[in-house]
Amino acid sequence: MTIVSTDIPKQMNEDLKLLMAAGLYKSKSEALRDAIRALTYKYQDQIKDIKEVRKKLDKKMGKKKLSSVLKQMRDEGN
Repeated sequence: MTIVSTDIPKQMNEDLKLLMAAGLYKSKSEALRDAIRALTYKYQDQIKDIKEVRKKLDKKMGKKKLSSVLKQMRDEGN
């Protein structure tokens, strides 16, 4: 697992504590992982699209400048 450190507003921290006290989560980390899972599920189509665009860019980039590759892709309708 990767460790991610972030600052959150005080109210969010209090809400996380309440969720833990209610027995819904064992830890803040578990609650945050669940929230991220929900976000990635919600935006799964956009994530898929981004991955496809990145894959196309990687293929076309080579040693070209990004601006020229993006222009070429727009011209091709990809």
